Amino acid sequence: MLLSFSFPLFLNLAGPGYVDSMSWLLILICLIPGLNRYLFSFLLLLSLLNQESSVFAFPGILYWRHRNDEGSAGIIKALKEFLPSLLVYSIFRMYLSYQAPIKYDWDYYLNANNISGNIHSNFPNLLKGTFFAFRLAWIIPVWALIQSAIRKQYKITIALVLMLLVPFFQLFIAYDISRLLCLCFPAVLVGFDYLFKEKPRQTVIVCIIIILVNLILPVCIVGKDGLMRIV
Repeated sequence: MLLSFSFPLFLNLAGPGYVDSMSWLLILICLIPGLNRYLFSFLLLLSLLNQESSVFAFPGILYWRHRNDEGSAGIIKALKEFLPSLLVYSIFRMYLSYQAPIKYDWDYYLNANNISGNIHSNFPNLLKGTFFAFRLAWIIPVWALIQSAIRKQYKITIALVLMLLVPFFQLFIAYDISRLLCLCFPAVLVGFDYLFKEKPRQTVIVCIIIILVNLILPVCIVGKDGLMRIV
């Protein structure tokens, strides 16, 4: 319910051609506890093939999946799940590049002019764009992050930091702030799960208030052209 009244639901009203929603669904499935590692790797690959920006959600997801592994075991398991997906995707991209010209490749995204242009267009609108991704639902992961840090449950804290922070790096290479930051949605789910286990009654009350207020707030997308209201 927290996410159902946030921007991810309304993306295709802003741009019917966007395919992000399918990657978000695949990433959501990756959060299921105990998911078979081969299926997990396959889902990572599908999300990459559907939308390359999915990779910005992977660090948080992989850390969350292996947060209880001891020592370097978690890193090794994460690499075994991620690297095959990355390898297959890279081979596919290489094959495509030989078959047809590709405009939006790494040379395009990492071009100094592209990065400079995105910095100048995105960062003046950063606060507005960030807010309209989830509106008041941002309260949940931020509250969970603070709560876990206070209680010294640092594995939760680190997972939330990765889920919240890494997607922001997209803003150096692309625009549409509200759309790109929807990749932070795992932090909302993980934050709710943590808070509900710690403070079930307070969490439910806060979430009900967030949902009701989000219902009456406008739905907007913020990108390089500024703010555009959708609903």
